[in-house]
Amino acid sequence: MTGVLMKWVIAYDISDDGLRTRVAERLGTIGWRVQESVFECTFDPEGLPEVIEVLRRMLGGSEGANIRIYRMCRDCLEVAVGIGSVRSTPDEGACVIA
Repeated sequence: MTGVLMKWVIAYDISDDGLRTRVAERLGTIGWRVQESVFECTFDPEGLPEVIEVLRRMLGGSEGANIRIYRMCRDCLEVAVGIGSVRSTPDEGACVIA
C-alpha cells in the first residue's frame, strides 16, 4: 500500500495545558484541526507507526491523557456528517482503499 494516501482522524483528551498545546502543535504539522481536540490527517499507512511513536513519546507516562487514531475508509467518508460550523480540510476527497 505504499504511496496510497488515507484519511485518519486523531482525537485527544489531555488535561495538562502545556502537553495539550504541544500535541496540538505537532498534529498541526501533519493535519488540519477540525475541532478543538480533533485533527484530520492524510498520510500513507506506512507513516502511522511513526505518528504513533511520536505521540507516545510526547505523552510519556502522563496521567489524564489519551489519544485515539481512527482510519476513515471510503464508505465512512461518504456518509460522514458535519453539523454546525464545520471546518473543511484541503483533503476532503482523500483517496482511500476500503
